[in-house]
Amino acid sequence: MVGQDRERLRAENDALNARVESMLTAFEEQTRQLGRLKESLAAIRAEGWSADNLVRVTANAGGIPVDVWIAPEAFKQSTPDRLAKSVAEASQHAARSAQEQAAAAVAPITGAADAMPDISDLTPGAPNMREVFDSFIPAPDERVPGPAAPEEAVDTWDETQSVDWLKDR
Repeated sequence: MVGQDRERLRAENDALNARVESMLTAFEEQTRQLGRLKESLAAIRAEGWSADNLVRVTANAGGIPVDVWIAPEAFKQSTPDRLAKSVAEASQHAARSAQEQAAAAVAPITGAADAMPDISDLTPGAPNMREVFDSFIPAPDERVPGPAAPEEAVDTWDETQSVDWLKDR
């Protein structure tokens, strides 16, 4: 009976070793894939345009604007308030497009990663690959804060003024 128990334990140990080895191999491949994914996400740039075509915003994978272009004629064809709305609109379009690209880039890896146990489930202290993966895309609350708004903004725009207000200055 002792011999049978020993053989059973040895077989279970061999099976566990094989599973751990398989997981380590998968972990190494995931690590390589994550490195490539991080580079891909860093390269994502998505453009969004305002409906009036006066503003184009480029956003990164996290939806954070990295470039804003305003058509020179915007100052002749728009008011500051409408131009601000155009910037917000273009930013939202760019952010949505960037997030769609990022989701498409990560889909193959998330499917494979979700199908197998994480290395941290078996080895205490090992990195949790899901947490590492989630850290690649900045959350909206991690965005760099902009300048503080003035305490009390004064709107001096007069709709009867010439739309070409820059020439008057």
